[in-house]
Amino acid sequence: MKFLDLILKQTCKQGEEVCGDVFLSERVRGAQIYILCDGIGSGVYANVSAIYSANRLLELIRSDVSLQDSCRILTESMHRARTEDVPFAAFSVFRVLPDGNFVGYSYEAPRPLIIQEGRARVMAAQQYQVGKEFFYEYAGILFQGDQIILYSDGVTQAGMGKGVRFGIGEEKIAEYFTAMLSVAEDRESHQGWDDIMEDLMAYVQTLCGGEDEDDVTAAAIHCREGKSMVIATGPPSVKEKDEVMAKRFAAFQGTKAICGSSTIDILSGLLDLKVQKSTAPPSLLYPPEYEVEGVDFASEGAIMLNQTLNLLPDDPADFYLGSPVELLCTYLHEHDCITFLLGTAINRSYPEMMFRQLGMHPRFAVVELLADELEKMGKWVSIERY
Repeated sequence: MKFLDLILKQTCKQGEEVCGDVFLSERVRGAQIYILCDGIGSGVYANVSAIYSANRLLELIRSDVSLQDSCRILTESMHRARTEDVPFAAFSVFRVLPDGNFVGYSYEAPRPLIIQEGRARVMAAQQYQVGKEFFYEYAGILFQGDQIILYSDGVTQAGMGKGVRFGIGEEKIAEYFTAMLSVAEDRESHQGWDDIMEDLMAYVQTLCGGEDEDDVTAAAIHCREGKSMVIATGPPSVKEKDEVMAKRFAAFQGTKAICGSSTIDILSGLLDLKVQKSTAPPSLLYPPEYEVEGVDFASEGAIMLNQTLNLLPDDPADFYLGSPVELLCTYLHEHDCITFLLGTAINRSYPEMMFRQLGMHPRFAVVELLADELEKMGKWVSIERY
């Protein structure tokens, strides 16, 4: 499955405490949205203008207005801002689908780059007119190893008045990336692209004589193969669905986990998997662990998932207990695409009132909360109910 990494770099104009560029990223109805707004000028007023414009655009997209119509509406607002006291900002916005298809628009902003097979080029654009204003459309498909580069005019205008009459410009930025990628040791990992974008920021500063002459923002949207994980938890609502869940679990390509002793019994029985329970005495901090043939992780169910929800915001580098909860949290941090196979049978052993008394969530609720938190972390998450 394709997964999108975002590598964002930003610096403020020298002497300013806030940046006049604003970048937002959010998943809306299964698509990833990226917005870059560059407020006019610099400092607080530019920052307010960029925040207003970015949030206005995101609000329209959330409200199911098409991306093109959203940009048309904001472009009309920007035209009024030329004569009225309305916040003004240049903007770029892109929507990328899980299959890699993308569409983007820009207004008064540098044209984005697309990088494929290590060669960068300025994207071809279709022009649209709104009154006396123009905005531009870009479309294509990202394959694994491709990138989209969004950047503010702090990048393209670098060097202006210091040996480069109008600034370095879009084409030279494309040439810079192609040259950098030809010698880059790592152009596949997140860290590799973090280094490449850091080098770009240093290059821009060098062109400006070592000073930050403008707000500068540059973002790489890096398409790579996602690391996938499945978590089966809870018995299905009817016994006839046991085999359906088991087949789905067996066919999954990626890391496999089972949370719940009943779920372990069902899947191991149907798939003829050997099971061995840990001899370590379980406790609230150390839920029981199991070794299940062909499965990467197996432990307790609802209690385990509740504790995982509590630890999920923490950095796995800070974990020290070596508990099953910490191990599952680490797996979730390390993977990009998480699928829950959620059995919806009611567990009579643990009535909902007992969960409430203990301050915990029943299985179906904690899975949905985990999904929400994982999506906030930028993961692709799906819940399949049985």
